[in-house]
Amino acid sequence: QVDERRCAADVSTALRSAARPLAIAVATFPDGNPGAGTTREQEVRRLLEKQEAGASFAITQFFYRADSYTGFVEAARAEGVTIPILAGILPTTEARRLRRVQELTGVAAPPELLRDLDRLTAPDGAVDPEAQHAHGIEYSAALAREVLDAGTPGLHVYTFNKHRPALDLLERVGLTGRAAA
Repeated sequence: QVDERRCAADVSTALRSAARPLAIAVATFPDGNPGAGTTREQEVRRLLEKQEAGASFAITQFFYRADSYTGFVEAARAEGVTIPILAGILPTTEARRLRRVQELTGVAAPPELLRDLDRLTAPDGAVDPEAQHAHGIEYSAALAREVLDAGTPGLHVYTFNKHRPALDLLERVGLTGRAAA
């Protein structure tokens, strides 16, 4: 039994207590790892090795299509991976940001998504950030719902230091305890 008064006074103690017994999270790449030059099949084998080494669960690199996640999980299960595999979701709210993330990670956004976001401009022709945000949240929420419906045990939302898209995504999917907008 954790001493609730001590946890209230020391948040780090509460966090450490919540992670007992020790859990080990590992990364996995449903479409292969562009940075390492690996394929999906190689990543499935790597995940199996991570499981054998003691991994408790895995979190995927973000992806833009549900079949990236579902196909990967199916392949992993067929090879003997039994640990939970959480779906990594990146809120897709800015075309500029998605292009930058692609430069950093090698994970390409779907061209049609970038095109749709680029077309959302204000009357003066400038990018309309609110329209891009709304469209991106809808896209991301649909993706999150699809992988949740497919059985992901949870979501890992990539924030890249932007809390609003993450919170809006969670609210839209109905994971905040408040009604979806």
